[in-house]
Amino acid sequence: PVLVDGERITLDRKVDFVLAFWVVHETPDQGVFFRQMRELLPDTGRLYIAEPTGHVRAADFAATLDLARSAGFSVIDRPKVRWSRAAVLEPVSSV
Repeated sequence: PVLVDGERITLDRKVDFVLAFWVVHETPDQGVFFRQMRELLPDTGRLYIAEPTGHVRAADFAATLDLARSAGFSVIDRPKVRWSRAAVLEPVSSV
């Protein structure tokens, strides 16, 4: 796990998987978050996001997924998660 104090995640290597469970709606700038995740993940990596249905409306989650797409991700799955809106994302190949 990586705990971030500020707005920038700095690691000295790529990671294969990122779990963002009930946290993306709390980030100050979701676009920045997704761009940072794209930098951290190799083309074969996965980003799993889940947001609470009590705080994040369906339209807001759709906007979150649009931001992820703009940052270089595609949605590969929409798993059912209790009390959540969820998606599994993969980076769009940079090749």
